[in-house]
Amino acid sequence: MTVTDIVDRRADVPPAVTFVVDDITTPNHTIYEDTEAIYALNMPPELHRPTLEVARRVNADFLFTTLGGDPPTVPVERRSIPLDTLYVCR
Repeated sequence: MTVTDIVDRRADVPPAVTFVVDDITTPNHTIYEDTEAIYALNMPPELHRPTLEVARRVNADFLFTTLGGDPPTVPVERRSIPLDTLYVCR
């Protein structure tokens, strides 16, 4: 598992997880090669489309939750999960 963020959050990630600083709006595509799924928790709307583009480029599923009442800005399937909605793009 690899975790990415625009801000270095290495200290917040368990030792068994790889952390890489990356900006999904100008991604380093090599980070996402061989990825089966990209998951984002509380993803803001302005990042939905760039993340979907990366997922499509590497043939990965894209799953995310949003910030409260923010609707998805890309085509999705909705899945109910405890206390939230999971949005799925394939």
